[in-house]
Amino acid sequence: MNVLQGMREKRRWILELVLWGTVLAVLFILISLCFDHGIDLDEAYSYRTVHGNDLKGIMDNILEAHDTDIPLWYWGLRVWTWIFGESWFAYKLFSVAGSFATLLLGATAVKKAWGYRTALLFIVPAGLAPALLHIGVNVRMYSWTVFIVTACGITIYYLAKEPKRRLLWGILFLLTVSGLFCHYFTAFCFLFLYLYLFLALWNRDRRSVWKVFVCGIAAVAPFCWWLVVSDFFHLKEQGETQVDFGTIDFQELFSFIFKSNIEHSTLLGIGILAVAFAGLFLLWGRFEKADRSFALLCLSLLLVSYLVAAVLASVSSHFFISRHIMHGLALMWLGIAIVLSRINPPVYICALLFVGIMSMSSYRICYANEYTTTPYIEETKAFIEEQMEPGDIVIYNSEPAFDLLYGCYMPEQTFIYYPELTDIQVLAGKRVWFFLCKPDFFSEEVQEVYGITYENMGHYGFQIINDCTDFDLLRLNIKGAEEGHQAL
Repeated sequence: MNVLQGMREKRRWILELVLWGTVLAVLFILISLCFDHGIDLDEAYSYRTVHGNDLKGIMDNILEAHDTDIPLWYWGLRVWTWIFGESWFAYKLFSVAGSFATLLLGATAVKKAWGYRTALLFIVPAGLAPALLHIGVNVRMYSWTVFIVTACGITIYYLAKEPKRRLLWGILFLLTVSGLFCHYFTAFCFLFLYLYLFLALWNRDRRSVWKVFVCGIAAVAPFCWWLVVSDFFHLKEQGETQVDFGTIDFQELFSFIFKSNIEHSTLLGIGILAVAFAGLFLLWGRFEKADRSFALLCLSLLLVSYLVAAVLASVSSHFFISRHIMHGLALMWLGIAIVLSRINPPVYICALLFVGIMSMSSYRICYANEYTTTPYIEETKAFIEEQMEPGDIVIYNSEPAFDLLYGCYMPEQTFIYYPELTDIQVLAGKRVWFFLCKPDFFSEEVQEVYGITYENMGHYGFQIINDCTDFDLLRLNIKGAEEGHQAL
């Protein structure tokens, strides 16, 4: 008996080492992608909203921008940078922390509820699957909303079994409020999670059903207050972006979730999801009642959230893309892990191999995006530091919104979008630069009238986005139109 007990204890320690070793390995992989200084436009928006602002300033920025943003995640990022500094590495680590929190759920709550095999099959894709690896280092709120929705789902799983635990209701309330105040579209996930809890309690303990409504209403009330304060409904009426439901399809969603460098990766991903659905229904009686209904919820949540969000977006002016509803993506992988870890060992091993190979391919893509799309960034930063001065004017002809990105690296310079430059005369005698991203420059006539000469300082850039953020950097000398010459 003692020998068997010792063997079980040894096996448990080995499994713990494998599980926590996997968590640390995934964490180190995420951190390895944080050393680059290249950012995209959304990350630039995060930086400009937070940098140099206190919590009230962040709130004011969001309200003045008339965007569909909510302040909680930005507040969290600001507190993080107060503690860890303003480096890009620190900013990216805040997103890593959100993914790490999800990994910890896998090594603790998932392991406790469904065992080591399920936890391991969940942890790998939760950190390294294509879309989830990207958000794990992208300076946006998605790694944290994925954690919040995943934690909410697991909390609801336990509440369906133990509805009298007040602590769990408190946790559910806090998670719901936090999710809603990080991203509007978490509401679609919460809607179906609460519906699941309502149905579960209706079948198990109807006297506790009222708690679902109290918790939900209490969480939604401050969110509704924010919608009024932020003038959200007026924004919806005045929005210019109309999303056509006909252009939104599940193929695009599955490509976002599964696509990697592996041939037919999207189809393979759809295949493993289909196997999980089929395994759940074919072996329905093998699963405990709570497990099978929760697994079905996890497998379906992202799909139904996407469908509802797409339908609503089609009749509103809200800009909509797949990542807006990716908050339930880790729960989808949890549903896959719950089912495939219970069919038979060969299926489980094949699933582990699939997520392992998919994760390696995902890492190669992410590594390339982080480190090979910024070939000029160090030289560009050095040039700015050595040659440019506060108050310099930079004309650019890339995309209109790219001053948001440029301003992250050049906060003391003023940017003018070339097509919107209406008065060249006011630039006379000033220090002016031109980011020439495409061959659209002053005509010879304009150059002659305003006395424009220039020197090409070389080819520079910050990050290659849509092939239009690297540029020839021109130093302009604008004398101005002479008296008697009519300005153009």
